[in-house]
Amino acid sequence: KLTEDWREQNSDTEPASELFKRIRAEKQKLVKEKKIKKEKPLPPIAEEEIPFKLPDGWVWSKLGDICSKTGSGSTPKGGKSSYKDSGVKFIRSQNVYDDGLRLNGVAFISQTTHDKMQGTKVRSEDLLLNITGGSIGRCCIVPKSFDTGNINQHVAIIRPVILENGYYLHKIICSSYFQNMILEIQTGAGREGLPKNKMDNILIPFAPLAEQKVIVEKVEKLMQQAEAISQGAHFKDFEIVDSKAYQLLKNYYFIKNMLDEISTQKESITQLKQSILQEAIQGKLTADWRKQNPDIEPASELLKRIKAEKQKLIAEKKIRKDKPLPPITHEEIPFELPDGWVWCRITELFRVLSTNGKQIKNKDYLDKGDFPIVDQGKKLIGGYSNDKSKVIEIESPIIIFGDHTKEIKFIDFNFIPGADGTKLLDFYKPQDVEYIFYLLKAIKLENKGYSRHFKVLKKQIIPLPTLAEQKAIVKKVENLMQKVSAMEEEINKSEQNAEMLMQAVLKEAFEGKKEEIEV
Repeated sequence: KLTEDWREQNSDTEPASELFKRIRAEKQKLVKEKKIKKEKPLPPIAEEEIPFKLPDGWVWSKLGDICSKTGSGSTPKGGKSSYKDSGVKFIRSQNVYDDGLRLNGVAFISQTTHDKMQGTKVRSEDLLLNITGGSIGRCCIVPKSFDTGNINQHVAIIRPVILENGYYLHKIICSSYFQNMILEIQTGAGREGLPKNKMDNILIPFAPLAEQKVIVEKVEKLMQQAEAISQGAHFKDFEIVDSKAYQLLKNYYFIKNMLDEISTQKESITQLKQSILQEAIQGKLTADWRKQNPDIEPASELLKRIKAEKQKLIAEKKIRKDKPLPPITHEEIPFELPDGWVWCRITELFRVLSTNGKQIKNKDYLDKGDFPIVDQGKKLIGGYSNDKSKVIEIESPIIIFGDHTKEIKFIDFNFIPGADGTKLLDFYKPQDVEYIFYLLKAIKLENKGYSRHFKVLKKQIIPLPTLAEQKAIVKKVENLMQKVSAMEEEINKSEQNAEMLMQAVLKEAFEGKKEEIEV
């Protein structure tokens, strides 16, 4: 719609069908020269797939057909521990934005690691697309001045066969049309993320190359004007003299600023949750409680009873005797504890119930089963088909985490461990497992790879309050988290409303359809 007048004045422009033929020929050449791998042909476009009519000279194509490469990166062996202070740039989703590649805080990997990741090397003029998480759909063009880099598994490279097409393709990907396709794919796939086979089949309204350049120029000019208008400039200062266009641009940037503010609020909520947990394990949330309960038995006595319980289990040969833990040094202590608390090593408090959870494959799942299966984090994934599998029977809640989990959880029912590398921590009595659960979340245990390096976990020191105060802390944390969750729900509703408004604005702008928009 932006280039209707241009097409009338340039009716002899080479149609996109000819451009598509050149792309196909160039792609076959790259395969023959072994510069790219030959892939299975994508299925032809069916009539019922076509979402809207294209102008004369345009064609529908599939994303995979006009690109020499599409696909995500990977995390190097060792994860974050492989990051360096300098070296080759390692691009993650937090570096990818629609307005460009942001390298503030970029991670680095060694040249050796980079060389091992041949398939995910980033080139100048590549498109990078976030394919998982809350930033899914964000897309940038790698600048021409970019030297080299690599990407992780949350980002995909989209490399057009003809690089000039990339600038037009970037506008398509950032459009509401493409973003809605991503949302539909997510829903259809039944999980979050944009897999390569789905991405390659997304339909692209492909314009002639000359018209692509005009579209890119017009869109960028309009966006610059919209940005200026959002900062207070008047539409009469520009070539735009249509009050409707002015109002559309004003609405667009008003809502965009609203969404940016909501994003900041969501980040603040995440920080607030972590602050609550940090104050909990430092005894700051229960300072008044301690004043009202000065005669509570100190935690040193609790620790003695826990050790006695452990010795009893050793004597009964229910657990093995561990090697003595090293004493806690002054240098290890991160902050001062309230009166009555003690520092201890976390492995003084639990035994590992199971470390040999069997990797369960799809064929082992049942819709219903005698026993629930749990993956790493309290998530039920069905029943189990093998009656001989060991059922973990528990008398009280235990904490579960593993190599790939993003959340530490505690569970309170009998189950079969459902993933390789799962650690099940059974805490000696008497202590409040929910307090330990919040404590582990406060020290972000799940992000430190302890399940792979269990020796590190054994040395972790934790602040231990008396049992009564543990219960008081849990109650206080849960009360505060409920309030934070209510705030979070309101923010999410605001975000959904803002996104609906944005879709209405974009629909009117790009499809010419008027909807009721109240901003």
